[in-house]
Amino acid sequence: MTFCLFAGYLTSLQAQDTLYVMKNGYIDFRHALSDIDSLSFVNSFNPNILERLAKDKSFSLFNQALLETGFADLINNTPKQDTAYDYRHCPWNVKTYNIQEEIPQKRSFGFTLLMESDSTLANYKVCLLCPNGIHNLNDLELLAQYWYSTAYQGMYSDGDGISDPRNPKNYLNRYIAYHILDSKLFLSRFINDFDIPNQIKTFDLDEYKGTLLNNSLMQVKKVRTPAQTNLLNSYDANDLNAAVHFTGTTLFGFNGFGFGLDKPLVFSRKVYEYLSSIRLRMDVASFFKEFATNNMRGNNPNGENVVGKAHRYIIPTGYCDNMSFTSVTRMSYLNANGIYEDYEGDELYAEGKYDFTITTLPIPAGTYEVRFSYQPTIWRGICQMYLDSATCGPPINFALLANDSLIGWELPGSKVNDPYGFANDSLLRTRGYMKGPSCYKCTIPLYYDVTKTARTSIKTLRKIVGTFTFPEPGKHTLRIQNTGSSGGDVQFMLDYMEFVPVSILEKEGID
Repeated sequence: MTFCLFAGYLTSLQAQDTLYVMKNGYIDFRHALSDIDSLSFVNSFNPNILERLAKDKSFSLFNQALLETGFADLINNTPKQDTAYDYRHCPWNVKTYNIQEEIPQKRSFGFTLLMESDSTLANYKVCLLCPNGIHNLNDLELLAQYWYSTAYQGMYSDGDGISDPRNPKNYLNRYIAYHILDSKLFLSRFINDFDIPNQIKTFDLDEYKGTLLNNSLMQVKKVRTPAQTNLLNSYDANDLNAAVHFTGTTLFGFNGFGFGLDKPLVFSRKVYEYLSSIRLRMDVASFFKEFATNNMRGNNPNGENVVGKAHRYIIPTGYCDNMSFTSVTRMSYLNANGIYEDYEGDELYAEGKYDFTITTLPIPAGTYEVRFSYQPTIWRGICQMYLDSATCGPPINFALLANDSLIGWELPGSKVNDPYGFANDSLLRTRGYMKGPSCYKCTIPLYYDVTKTARTSIKTLRKIVGTFTFPEPGKHTLRIQNTGSSGGDVQFMLDYMEFVPVSILEKEGID
């Protein structure tokens, strides 16, 4: 009876385009996540994700591990909102472009738990230290040791002999930390809501998430053939079952969500080596947990250019932990919209005499070619780039259009002696540039040609920042400092960043 009343209440809200109930039972709040805190009826059912988890006896072992490692305390002690944040103090006035701007009214916090049930753990007999499955906390500690210690399948030796589960070096602590994201994600926000019509559906799509495990990275993959989605750490292209899958079980609370998994999720040596060997194309928005938790990223999965779905969010100073900028920098986030020739349809946008720094997700150790994608216009400005505070060459005039002689872009197929544009690709690379990839385009004809992919469009370029060796896994900073303008208005945009191991540059495709 309670479920019927609850479902009826949710149905009454559908007409307001506020939230939906999906077939597998999880709730997907599309356009008004900030309204969730005011839903006292729903709040009375489950105000806290850990209270909901404690009531679900099918995850008792995972819940016990959360308590033992101290992560339950972290989740319980994190406020739902930043009470010091007041959107009315933002110095910038909203504008109306082709869509409406808005200032986020709240700065909320939350978590996402990725959980194995007791039955999943009991039936998992791959671990040599627990050949009969995992049935208690001691078994789970052995499982963690197996996947994280260098003595077995892991990358760490500094946890050997550390028995305190609250110590970050302890293997159980690491195991649980990798199961927690410090952002509140609906299941559709792992990847499906970013697969807007801009994405060409013959190309697989990858997303990346950071976790509470220090300097760890998680891949989320959507495969076109055979059609599968939400594959976590799909390190074997020939065996998609090697990836971790969601089971469909969902728990929700006002400070987070929990999702069941079909096997243990681990940041093992094999996963690390896989992530170190592929091109990491990361949408810039993935660096900012606040965009997901506060319903800015992913709330327009159809890429519609409609007020109420398409937004330009002004980002106040201090709103994002992984972003900083000067007081004269007007920073905004344009969420998914088919009018933009953007990967996943969104972009980060700066105006004025801008000077901003963004911090990436953790990148595995290695030697990489680092790039970012942007759209050249006459207003972009002249910029100095810095990676990890190191100056990256002289200032670059980003106002140069792609077909400027200093860049030399040519339409692939326009030259008889270069039918695929590969010779032109090589020329661009010698000048520090690349065409866009073939995997996306715009879908609404306002600013761009909907018949062109990013590769065949003159309005998308990738800038090669340089080649860098990272001796340790970790996050990195990219600073873009405006040093002048060749026009009047000054603005800049970033779409995504790429970290490409130099060992695969010769094999990299045009996707």
